[in-house]
Amino acid sequence: MSVNLASTLIVGPAGSGKTQRVFEELRQQARVSARSVILLVPTATLAEHLRHQAARQRLGVPPSAITTLYEFAHRFPTDCQLASRAALAIVLEQCLSERTPKLFAPIVQSRAFRNQLLNVIQELSLAGCRPEDLVASLDAATPPPVEALADVYQRLCWRLAAKGLALRGQFLASVCDTVRRAGLAPIKTVLIDGFYRFSPVELNLVRTLALHARVLLTLPDWEGARAAQEELCQAGFRQELLRRIAPPPRVTLIRALNRQQEVAEIARRIIEFARQGIAYREIGVIVRGVEPYTPLIRRTFERFGLPARFYFREPLDRHSLFEILYVGVAAAREAWPWERVIELVGLLGHEQLDHLEQRVLERIPEHVVEDEAWRRSPRKFQSWCQELEALVASAGHELRAVAEWNQRLEVLAALLVPTEIDDQVPFDRSRAWASHAAAWKAFRDTLEELERVSGSEPLDFATYWRLLEQAVQATSYTPPDRRRNVIHVLDAHEARQWRLPVVFVCGLVEGEFPRHVLDDPLLGHESRLWLAQKGWRLRQRPDWEIEEEFLFHTALSRADHQLVVSYPVQDLEGSSLMPAFSLQHVWAGWSPTFAQPVFPQPARSSASETARPVPQFAEAFRERHKELSVRALEDYIQCPFKFFAEHTLGLAPLTTPPGERFSHAVQGELVHWVLRKLTEHPGTDLLSAVEEFAQELCRRERIPETYRKHLILHELAEELAEFVRRYFGPDGSLRLDSSVVGAQAFPSWPQEADVQCEVPFQLQVEPAIELRGRIDRMDVGGGPEQHGVWVVDYKLVHPDSLRDYVRDHGNGLRLQLALYARAAEKLTQMPVRAVAFLAVRAGGGARVIHGLELEELIRTSSYALQQALSKMSEGFVSPEPADPNRCPVCQFREICRVESFAVRARSAQAGQ
Repeated sequence: MSVNLASTLIVGPAGSGKTQRVFEELRQQARVSARSVILLVPTATLAEHLRHQAARQRLGVPPSAITTLYEFAHRFPTDCQLASRAALAIVLEQCLSERTPKLFAPIVQSRAFRNQLLNVIQELSLAGCRPEDLVASLDAATPPPVEALADVYQRLCWRLAAKGLALRGQFLASVCDTVRRAGLAPIKTVLIDGFYRFSPVELNLVRTLALHARVLLTLPDWEGARAAQEELCQAGFRQELLRRIAPPPRVTLIRALNRQQEVAEIARRIIEFARQGIAYREIGVIVRGVEPYTPLIRRTFERFGLPARFYFREPLDRHSLFEILYVGVAAAREAWPWERVIELVGLLGHEQLDHLEQRVLERIPEHVVEDEAWRRSPRKFQSWCQELEALVASAGHELRAVAEWNQRLEVLAALLVPTEIDDQVPFDRSRAWASHAAAWKAFRDTLEELERVSGSEPLDFATYWRLLEQAVQATSYTPPDRRRNVIHVLDAHEARQWRLPVVFVCGLVEGEFPRHVLDDPLLGHESRLWLAQKGWRLRQRPDWEIEEEFLFHTALSRADHQLVVSYPVQDLEGSSLMPAFSLQHVWAGWSPTFAQPVFPQPARSSASETARPVPQFAEAFRERHKELSVRALEDYIQCPFKFFAEHTLGLAPLTTPPGERFSHAVQGELVHWVLRKLTEHPGTDLLSAVEEFAQELCRRERIPETYRKHLILHELAEELAEFVRRYFGPDGSLRLDSSVVGAQAFPSWPQEADVQCEVPFQLQVEPAIELRGRIDRMDVGGGPEQHGVWVVDYKLVHPDSLRDYVRDHGNGLRLQLALYARAAEKLTQMPVRAVAFLAVRAGGGARVIHGLELEELIRTSSYALQQALSKMSEGFVSPEPADPNRCPVCQFREICRVESFAVRARSAQAGQ
């Protein structure tokens, strides 16, 4: 039989009107009979998108007339069913548990390996390679990966066939047989749109459909579709070539410092487009894949209040439902260790468990299950933990059917489902409930799939749990989102069929978009070449590289009016990033506009948003801050809001996790103690001093015994040894002459002086304000020519940082130098001859301030002190950081909204 002579293949680039041709054909056929035409597309979201487009154009076709290829294939009776990804993962686990090929044994437990193994097996089936044919073709020249793969492939297909399941290639081959025998009545026209390539088995199905109906199929004009074009033309399809008719959009290029700023700039521009009257539903954001941009876009858009729909399936094992179950089972198995309890409480996120979390962190590493805080936790949480313990207690010696294990686990999971649901709730909470409901349905479907595939054979809990883990890891779900006026966030594959007035394409970094393609680690070039010689055409690395370029250019062609492309120039660590090399091939035709940062106009009046005093703070300042530390004053100069949050309100940060407790501040305390010990007791062994205080410090701070702790101690000890060797004399004196410091006209440091360490001081800086602090070291007196006091301050920093530290004093951002000098003069009744900042890191470094420079820095810091005290007394507490580079490490950065304040301040200054 030959194909229908009216079957047509339409080939053209993006913007050539292929989809319009398909919709026009759909309109004409629907006028004759809506039941006689069907439109097939590759994805469910694309089908939904085209249904909405058909409804807006009033084509008069039922929703069932636009569907995916595989949903359409399920309408035909076959002798097998298509195996789900979860079923494949379960059966693969059974096959590998039964016998693992020696080549795969070292990596058989890797999740990435199992995913790739299933992908390669599906690729073989879609290439028309049956397992029995593959096994029969093995010879002495067969590459080892193919031989190992053939064994797993054959046993997997045997197990699937015994359960009435099949891989994609086998399922479509069965559908082809059914179509040949029974035909397609009443369908007379088949429209196929949105595909950019076909596997051999899928192409065979297209030819089979063309035997019984008129087929109109579209393909983009790119290298990867050439083979399919040739085969369809040889089969009798008439080919039409189209050219681009859509005018090019305006192009704007954004070069951002990093990804965070890139996404924030996208959000600001979307706000500006919305102010111009462009609806959110007319805006799209295209990324190459889920990582690394999708989580960042989600957080940033939520912060800016932008509604967005993400066209990505969510992995079930990353939903809190299964994460809580997984961590809970592990915790019960291990007798509730603190690490698991902390992880479990964090996942549950219940406000009544905050006290338990803090109590556990405080008690680490002691046992906490019988603690009072545990008994004060919610009753529902306690009941859930008891059910877990009962399950785990019986799991070690019981054999049960999968259905029984499912029932017990379902009872546990049901306790996690929110039950108190009312009508008047915030949208975010209702969306979370809807997502939880979708995950709950996917979880129950996975349990049913596990029961259906595993049968009724009794299993112990360990085996059951292993199979369930594999099934859940292979399952994904789609969070429901029926909102209409939302920004569309798409990956490059999903965006192929979308056309939007405004499109953002972000992350155009070399190696990321287009992606850098590597050889398949499981079935490399040699193995694929051997399979091609046997007659099974699998894609090679050049094919994937061509596909990446195609997806790149397709993403850039989705905008009708405005295209905004962007990339960061640095990663979070400050390393440089390069823009995608492929951008250079399209610059000439674009003439892009290089973007300037956008600052949206504030919604409230600018006059009310400028910095202004708060009378309540002024009153609280007089009552609560009669005593101040040097650090508190410097905090105020850096950011008044930071001072207000920490020192006035007394807000405390959350308890530091155990692995992060050996912080910079703790290390600094250790360094200061050791240097004081070496000064007051010359000849003390440095390593012994470090170990002595480290034991006490780690016990006090509850720092666990970890590799990181010992690594930090080892590095500190080495740096301290080099620092002491360079700057300390045998008697504890300091060697800070011009030969060491490198300063001109520097007064030599006194070698015979009264050395005082950790000297506390008090200064009356205002009639009602007393300043307290501690000087690391003072060298007092000396000979007649060295009469005075020399002040030393140790810094646990790299020597290069001393330059910035002194510069901050000159800019009025720090007060330490001036206050220490005034305190030393008051304590000793002697003039300060010099102030030395000594850096301990990287072998040590010194910066000595003396003479005119010392006098100038003291005057600058004193003026900054008076200005800070004046602003304090007036009640200024606005989030105005003097050095924005310190904001990322501020513990109050999540509540200050410094970016919003800065935008409003700039708007006010501009007179908006």
